[in-house]
Amino acid sequence: MVPRMKRLAAALGRERSFIFRAFIFSLAAMFTIVRADSAVPLRIDTWHATEITLTSSFAYKHPFNDVDVSATFSNKELSITRPAFWDGGNTWRIRFAPTRAGTWTYTTTASDTANSGLNGQSGTVIVSDNRRGPAIFTHGFIRVSDNHRYFVYDDGTPFFYLGDTHWFAMRERFTISNLPDCSSQFKREVDTRLAEGFTVYQSEWMPASVQNPAAPQEAFYDWKNGITEDSLPGFRNIDRKFQYLADHGMVIANALAWRDSIVGYDDGYIRKLARYWSARYGAYPVLWTMAQEVDTSYPGDSPSLDDKWQTMAQALSASDDYHHPLSAHMCNTNVTVASTSSWRTKPYHTWYAAQVQGGPMSAACASDFWNSTPTKPAIVYEAGYENFWADEAGERCQAYTAFLSGFYGYGYGVAGIWDDGYSCDPPDRGTPYDKNCYVWYDALVRPSGMQMGYMRKFFEQIRWWELAPHYDIANWATVAEPGHACLAASSDATVMLLYNKSVQSGVLHRLSPNSTYDAWWFDPRSGTSNHLAMSKSDSSGDWQIPAKPDALDWVLLLKRTGR
Repeated sequence: MVPRMKRLAAALGRERSFIFRAFIFSLAAMFTIVRADSAVPLRIDTWHATEITLTSSFAYKHPFNDVDVSATFSNKELSITRPAFWDGGNTWRIRFAPTRAGTWTYTTTASDTANSGLNGQSGTVIVSDNRRGPAIFTHGFIRVSDNHRYFVYDDGTPFFYLGDTHWFAMRERFTISNLPDCSSQFKREVDTRLAEGFTVYQSEWMPASVQNPAAPQEAFYDWKNGITEDSLPGFRNIDRKFQYLADHGMVIANALAWRDSIVGYDDGYIRKLARYWSARYGAYPVLWTMAQEVDTSYPGDSPSLDDKWQTMAQALSASDDYHHPLSAHMCNTNVTVASTSSWRTKPYHTWYAAQVQGGPMSAACASDFWNSTPTKPAIVYEAGYENFWADEAGERCQAYTAFLSGFYGYGYGVAGIWDDGYSCDPPDRGTPYDKNCYVWYDALVRPSGMQMGYMRKFFEQIRWWELAPHYDIANWATVAEPGHACLAASSDATVMLLYNKSVQSGVLHRLSPNSTYDAWWFDPRSGTSNHLAMSKSDSSGDWQIPAKPDALDWVLLLKRTGR
């Protein structure tokens, strides 16, 4: 256990100042969920969730089904309607995150207009402009860029999508841990990924049938028989996870249910579930992702699977006045790409959550997403997980290839984290699908996690959102193994990944003739750069690439400095 603890301490120690700042911010954010009498104005910062509690005048037999409640918040510029959610007994709650500073007023509406505790309640929210803390609070929630290629914060600042995959996040332990000197598995995972530079927590609900609860478990929500008092401890357990992620500036890419779990339910119930999910979690920084592999169905899936999830998506979108980006986790690209997506033309579908496995993607696959209309951001949402389908080098190459192929976002995954390997003795894992067993605290300190942060820093120094992929690499470079190279360029930079198993490089073409260039070899393993001497392209625009430093994967960065 000692070596594991040392590795974990080293990973955290490299960015301990970052964690300290995040801790301070979280202390302030802990108080953004407030409960107050409607006669007393609520005071909150922009983009932080505030909570308003309503008490029903009547006790309903089936409160989830019997009444719908919402509140409309208005200021001088806009209005936002938020659905309320039932939270036990006669209690309903409304979560609202103000998007602008100033004074907001709200009024509630209930389908049961005779219920004076839920209908016609009003109040005031006084909002201060917030310029402190994580970027999600200083720049706002995530939206699609104006050119529909990538994500930005509300104020237009580009958002670097670097996700960590936690399909079993809802069962990760919030108050216990089997690692000495660690009181929370969930918090340690979040804190470590934040320190490494991750920005997105990819999660979904998994049914009990694919879980193996050998160790003590915390409350887990179940919606399959309606939302009842028995469901609420599980939802409250998730609440604190969403709150912790939001307080620390992490965007939550989440799905309410497992892929085929909603087959057999009528559309009315599915719409109610979607509205409840939006009410409970829509005031946090989220990306809606539906369920795993539901765009478009695999051969053999239930014929209604795709339709049911589109019903869910349509209802979720209709109840979300923040217009959080919405997608459906796609089937593997050997089944579904952008041009064959059954969601492609749906108005509520705003980005592609692609599943690309079997190594770095092909140019044909990448160009399908880039050229498909309507234009949408494409994210490599699921790739080959390390220690499952890929090794450490494969994980790196998948990530760099994504950003050089027009996929402006990458979902990292490692066995032990994505499948919640809590223990191997006795086995306590999210799924036995992987024949090997990796525990979470070992997986958390794999070098590739830190290397994803190096990748982010590399791309952020060159305005990654301006890079355009060059799929026809033969027209832009002559390299020894074109199948092991990837290239993209902007007006300021040319970036090329070479992962052939030799030091051979090649020649770049179509540069500005007789121009001076500055160049670097970037080492994706260490995050360091080797500066190369400035040199000129020849009269035809060719430039001889120096030999790679070794036979491993390297990234070439070339910047024009003048004529």
